Amino acid sequence: MKMRSSAQRLTLGVILACITQLASADIANLPSDARVLDPDVIFHGWPYPTISPDGQWVAYISKGFVCVCNIQEPRPRQLFEVPGTWTHVLALPDNAHAGGDSGALARGLSRDNYNKLLAQITHTVFGLQWTVEQDGLAFGVQTFDRGAEKVISDFWHVSLGGAVTSVAHVEEPFNSDRTGNRFFLARGRNYVVIPGFRRPLIWNLTTNKPRATCFLHLTPSPSSGRWIGIEKDTRQLVITDENFQIVKRFNETRAARSFGFELDWSPDEHFIIWRNQIGFDHFSNWEGFWMNLDTGEKRKLEGRFMNERFGFTGRGGEFWRCGVTGAKTNWYDAVVGAHLTIIPEGEEPPHDVWRIVVDPKNPKTRLADHRLFPPLRPNGGCNLFAIGLPRPTSEPTGWIWHLIDRDGNTWRFPGEDNGKFISPFEVVSFAGGSKTIIAHDEKRLFSLPVSAIKAAASKAQ
Repeated sequence: MKMRSSAQRLTLGVILACITQLASADIANLPSDARVLDPDVIFHGWPYPTISPDGQWVAYISKGFVCVCNIQEPRPRQLFEVPGTWTHVLALPDNAHAGGDSGALARGLSRDNYNKLLAQITHTVFGLQWTVEQDGLAFGVQTFDRGAEKVISDFWHVSLGGAVTSVAHVEEPFNSDRTGNRFFLARGRNYVVIPGFRRPLIWNLTTNKPRATCFLHLTPSPSSGRWIGIEKDTRQLVITDENFQIVKRFNETRAARSFGFELDWSPDEHFIIWRNQIGFDHFSNWEGFWMNLDTGEKRKLEGRFMNERFGFTGRGGEFWRCGVTGAKTNWYDAVVGAHLTIIPEGEEPPHDVWRIVVDPKNPKTRLADHRLFPPLRPNGGCNLFAIGLPRPTSEPTGWIWHLIDRDGNTWRFPGEDNGKFISPFEVVSFAGGSKTIIAHDEKRLFSLPVSAIKAAASKAQ
């Protein structure tokens, strides 16, 4: 596979910068306060764009390249080329008629020609993430060797200057439960961690070999070299040091039979959220708890759907939870609403930032047919969220982006509803100290001031 760094394409960066300046005067169909960062992008599913920890850069996959763009001084740069990916094929001149849409490219093709199209897709980029040191990006490139029945993953680091480093080469059998679209580059860059349903693959970058451990659900800390996980033999919750020696053991044990398990560790390492799935499918209910690892204080938790999302707010043990709400019926759990709720530390009751209740028997009030949860992007302090709120019941199902604060005050995003499931465009996240929203449509990556969203919503009212 041929891959090229930015050092070989300096003139391209100059051209892109000129295009950006020309496009800044033409942002038709975008809110008037939007600023175009990249005027000509092609996105296709995962991995989604990601914002740097300092909120000054956005990284994304477009036209078969790993790209970055400074949010304040937008000059998009292509750092790393990955041929054989969907966005690379969509960007080929022969496919320009599709406008970057894979559905449009495939439309009308015979079965043979469609199979020929799929044969061009040989690689997938996954796990795009900023390093803790914020000096560049880590990501994986995955391909399938069908003859050998292997999944081959190459892990890379590319600096903001375009210097490319091969991190690891890992081969796994087709039937491995670790062949997903996530990985972690542990702090210090000593290990690549590929999560699995039970046992993660921990690849030692010094020895270039897997690192065997006696732990399940092992997760690295984002703020130190420590790890948290479940000891295999005792099933106890443990914390280890950077060498996988147990430094703290807890009485909490994972059930011997588990259909799904999630362990969220707060960035300050003082709190966890523990969830164990009761049933055998993804929409079965779960039970668990929040726990203060220093004092042993616990708070019981439960929910109907395992895909509910959680996040710590940075205010001690406070956390938020967001998802759809279910109710038991004779045959399945029906969706009866959705929520964004903040759970304070201590004995204070939960606080609903937003909650809606619907009648599952009335098609006009159903949120979705597949238990989809509201799209959500919290800012760094979790005092403001970008959230998809459902369209009015007289309109088709789907979500419209809004800003919402902790008190439930809401501001609808400017822009016409385009009728898509999520409208009026896709939101990446907050940036620039939470003063800016980064978003994109089918062709453009752009920024939009939070103040402009609030002003437009107030004017509309």
